[in-house]
Amino acid sequence: MKCTICPDDATNNCRRCEAPLCGMHRPWKPELACLSCEEAWERGRIKRTMLLLPITLLALGVGIGIVGGAIALLDHAGHMPAGLGWILVMFGGPIMLALAVVRYVTRVTFRRRFLAQRSGPLPVARTLAK
Repeated sequence: MKCTICPDDATNNCRRCEAPLCGMHRPWKPELACLSCEEAWERGRIKRTMLLLPITLLALGVGIGIVGGAIALLDHAGHMPAGLGWILVMFGGPIMLALAVVRYVTRVTFRRRFLAQRSGPLPVARTLAK
């Protein structure tokens, strides 16, 4: 069997569309798919971004609430936090939390669902082989 992209012999298959691929065109990481499947993944970026927006805002809100609650408790105890370090914690902590949540949701939900959708070799791969 020949590679979908070039005339070499196929030694691997894409984990999503099961298109035959040679050693040069096989995905170099286990969580990747063939070139045409990765292009299909990139075409859905705007839709995924719109779906992730409320999740990002929720994670930011939770992070700000946690940091704000900690500051309120410290202020109530008579230890008012101040300085550049606390400013970095107030803004950096929630942003890091939101980034981690978005990355986790993208990997676990969207990417896993995308790779589980079995389809035949995509038209892009067929046109590259010609």
